[in-house]
Amino acid sequence: MAVDLHLLADRIDEREQPVGDGVADDTAAIQAAITANRSVFIPTGSYCITAPLAIPGGRYILGAPGATLINQGLGTAMQITAAGSRLEGLSIRGVEVSYGSVRVLDR
Repeated sequence: MAVDLHLLADRIDEREQPVGDGVADDTAAIQAAITANRSVFIPTGSYCITAPLAIPGGRYILGAPGATLINQGLGTAMQITAAGSRLEGLSIRGVEVSYGSVRVLDR
């Protein structure tokens, strides 16, 4: 079962809780969830990331409809560091990742 980012609030420093408002930097909260859990559910919202998310092997990341990562860093939004990870139903501004297919979108 995937761990809901919002349910991790009691395990993440209050300053690092995901906001999903499209403005606040959610990088640390999302990275902490991915690092600590094999499955993570990202609820509907716009989550700003300012550094690449490191995704270890064997992770399952599921985005709800409307879950979007807004890459405000320069370059890479995610770095999958080992085989066996799966991203599903999650959009990244400029790139959409869904069911194993990648499609470049206009910004």
